[in-house]
Amino acid sequence: MRAGAVDEWFKASRLPRKKDLQLALSLNASMLSRAHAEKPLDPVVTERMFRQADLLVRATEVFGEDGPTWMAAPHPLLDGKAPAEFATNEFGGEKVRSILNAIEHGGVV
Repeated sequence: MRAGAVDEWFKASRLPRKKDLQLALSLNASMLSRAHAEKPLDPVVTERMFRQADLLVRATEVFGEDGPTWMAAPHPLLDGKAPAEFATNEFGGEKVRSILNAIEHGGVV
């Protein structure tokens, strides 16, 4: 995937702040600004972006248009981190998915 897709994904995600995207992808602002739009992304960043996109879709299924806001807000079950920030690896992504499933179905996390 090309680096320019990060900006496109941010616009589509409706995350409230660019900083939320940086946390979600474990990138800093200078890394994002240096990335040439046509340069391929690191495979690890691409994997994170796909995970985040999947979780944003799931959060939108559960919360409707408030899904991106939920993904950017600190959550007590995630050590006070926002779900997008917590889901920077597969373990974190599964924990966020479990919380979303529990919220949707009224289960226990």
